[in-house]
Amino acid sequence: MNGLSAAEAADIMAVGEAAFKSRLHRARLKVRSAVSGLVEGDV
Repeated sequence: MNGLSAAEAADIMAVGEAAFKSRLHRARLKVRSAVSGLVEGDV
């Protein structure tokens, strides 16, 4: 949610700010895991 505060993004998603931050954290971990697998395979 580029350019939005956590509160604004949470409002758009109709969830609480804490829930939004938790979902964002889990999503970042999944992306990091997926990308690290690709990068390690290319090196």
